[in-house]
Amino acid sequence: MAASEYSDAIWCVADIANCPFANRQFKFILNILSPANYSEFQRLISDHGLVIKVVPNRDYLMELREIFYSGSDKQVYSNFLTTSHFNEQIKLVDVQNIRYQVNLGESLIEPLLGMTPLSWGASNERIEKVLQMNLKQVTMDFKILIGKK
Repeated sequence: MAASEYSDAIWCVADIANCPFANRQFKFILNILSPANYSEFQRLISDHGLVIKVVPNRDYLMELREIFYSGSDKQVYSNFLTTSHFNEQIKLVDVQNIRYQVNLGESLIEPLLGMTPLSWGASNERIEKVLQMNLKQVTMDFKILIGKK
């Protein structure tokens, strides 16, 4: 979908451990809510390029986390290890935080549950609880890490 909207951009999907691109070819790498391979990022990014990594912040989808992981150590999220690893691999130049609420209609709850890893380990009982409770809003809370070589 994104590719059809932005015809001037090159969109690609590749193996993060062995990207099929020449060294230092990219002015920026955007890594959103997914694993990172910093050795590949270092190889691919141009000398003055940027690595932009978006990670969940503490309140990301907290409404689901409270239901799926109530009473466990997963109920509260910390991105400390992820951000520390980024800082060890890439020179941090800026951090931005974005937090907002998303209104959910009935038609969006199932796709949300299907896409979030939070639901992947949840019991069918807890997933059904979310579906039945008619959740109206969820919290989006992100930390954007911007770094360079």
